Amino acid sequence: MDDKKTTILLMRSLAINLPIIEEAGLGLDKLILLDVSEGQMKAAIKLLSNDQTKIISEFSKMPYIADILYDLNSTSVLYPYTNTKKGADLLRSLAVSVQVGECSGKKMNAMPIVVSEGLPKGVDLQNLFVANVDGDLSQIFLEEMIEIPPDEQVPVVIDKMSQIITEKHSSDEAAFLAAACFFYPNFKAFNMEKEFEEMVGMSMKLATQNEENHDTDGLPDAFLKVLYKWQENRNFTDVVELPNLDLSTEYNMKNMILFDENYLYMSDALFKIISSPLLQMIGVDILKSALAENGILCRSWGDTSTFTIKLGYYDARGSYKRKRTLCFNREKLNLSGELDFITICKMSGGKAYGLGKI
Repeated sequence: MDDKKTTILLMRSLAINLPIIEEAGLGLDKLILLDVSEGQMKAAIKLLSNDQTKIISEFSKMPYIADILYDLNSTSVLYPYTNTKKGADLLRSLAVSVQVGECSGKKMNAMPIVVSEGLPKGVDLQNLFVANVDGDLSQIFLEEMIEIPPDEQVPVVIDKMSQIITEKHSSDEAAFLAAACFFYPNFKAFNMEKEFEEMVGMSMKLATQNEENHDTDGLPDAFLKVLYKWQENRNFTDVVELPNLDLSTEYNMKNMILFDENYLYMSDALFKIISSPLLQMIGVDILKSALAENGILCRSWGDTSTFTIKLGYYDARGSYKRKRTLCFNREKLNLSGELDFITICKMSGGKAYGLGKI
């Protein structure tokens, strides 16, 4: 089963079945933040919603939100996050409410889920459960999946929880394993025990990724090692100096690395390929944030809402163009004991094509 689809299903199950999960003592004490790619907010909201889902905003008052969280059952409350002061204040308030299990003095019977295109700026993520779903969500369909089993099958779900959840599991692991168990009757009815085991594995993976998302101290060094190892394994040589680009270079730009005296530029697609060993453990925005905080990844002056900059260059006809790309500080990219990254690429053979499309 696709990881993105499984992540969405587990989020839905955790929210919809919150009362039963909490009664079993397996509730999650962290506010969930689902980090999606730019332009995917609407698709994510649709996938996480059912007929009873309520949407709140930064302008919603806490008493109103408290009433919703108390009155609703078997559904989720979704908060499409906006990077504003009011948005950040509401996020912090929701995080505290989830920790204490009540909102404005009222018990919470529904789970709020924050959906954000990128990580919130200036917000401490330590009290959040951060899950990352990268890429297009519009082609994910969930109609065949049943999160709420009939009443007579609830004992089967509870029994499955007791079988697979032990004292060795962390609270985060236990909560998502419990969420997975609500799919067990459906999987069993269709002889899909293997798919259930995959969902159990994804539950554990989400908990591990959340831990990694909060432990970012070693990410800059890890990225540099991955970058140099990737260049060595691929014998990557497709580096071109700015500002003048020939037609072939412009056509292959997303497969290539451009540079000038101080900076190195690459497409988001190439960055994800290079970083793939790290992205198995952490979210792409977590990695970018760690690199930006350490001065490796550069952001646009006055615009911290995106990790890309507009790169200016001249095409083969001499026309000036601009293209969004990631920008890295060349000096900061140097791995201790190694030559400058661009120099290594040049020494490997100069400009060469043939990488194929990314």
